[in-house]
Amino acid sequence: LVAFDTTSHRSNRELSAFLADYLDLPGVRIEALPSPDGAKENLIVELGPTPGPAGDGLVLSAHMDVVPAGEGWTCDPFTLNDRGDRWLGRGSADRVNATGTATRTGLMIMDEGLWHALTWPKSSPCPWRDHRRRLRP
Repeated sequence: LVAFDTTSHRSNRELSAFLADYLDLPGVRIEALPSPDGAKENLIVELGPTPGPAGDGLVLSAHMDVVPAGEGWTCDPFTLNDRGDRWLGRGSADRVNATGTATRTGLMIMDEGLWHALTWPKSSPCPWRDHRRRLRP
C-alpha cells in the first residue's frame, strides 16, 4: 500500500481500484463514491451479512491519502524499506497501517457484519453516515 502515491493533491483512484479488486469476494459489497470532479473516490465496503434495520454491525474507517512527504527522507517514501527494527515508508504508521489493518480485520470478522469506510481526505466528514441513511431510513 505504501507504493500508491496518494499524496493529497493527487488522485487516489488507483489505490481505490486495488482495494476494491482485493475485496471482491463472496459476501462483500462495495460502493465507490466519486468526488464531484471524479479525481478521487471513497469506498464504502459492507462485509458479511447485511445489517438489519437497526444498522447493527461494526464500522472501521481509514483514509487513503497522505500529506506531501516533505524534506528529510533518506529513502524513497513510496517504497517500503526494512530498517531492521522497523519498516519505513510514507503512511506506514498512519494511512497504510490503518487501511491495511482495517481491511484484513474486516475479512477476518466478516461473519459479524461490518462497514468499512475508506475515505479521502483524512480530514473530511465520513461519507458512511450519509450512505447509511440512504440505505436504511
